[in-house]
Amino acid sequence: SSSSWMRNVSWFSNQGRRDWELSMEASRNGWERLLRDSPDLKFPDGFIRMMDRSYERSCSWDKLQRFLKSPRFKFTLTHGDFHAANMIISMKKNDNGDNNNNNNN
Repeated sequence: SSSSWMRNVSWFSNQGRRDWELSMEASRNGWERLLRDSPDLKFPDGFIRMMDRSYERSCSWDKLQRFLKSPRFKFTLTHGDFHAANMIISMKKNDNGDNNNNNNN
């Protein structure tokens, strides 16, 4: 069976390097632009250092390929629109004690 409909599946067979590198470059540029253009934005302690270190250590096609072939790698399938901007996390509890801000129950 073909898995060509799965986005980025080519990375598992050492293909698609240029697209991956462009994606990593766009991500890194977006992160740097966010920090530059939003100096008043607050992050949890250590978050900026963690992000910077992840870009320094991880943004290499060769490192990705080694990791995908390592025993440490565990395959995970997610829906195609799963990304940080598409998550809602509520830290406030409503009257019922739920972490849901919808109080129209």
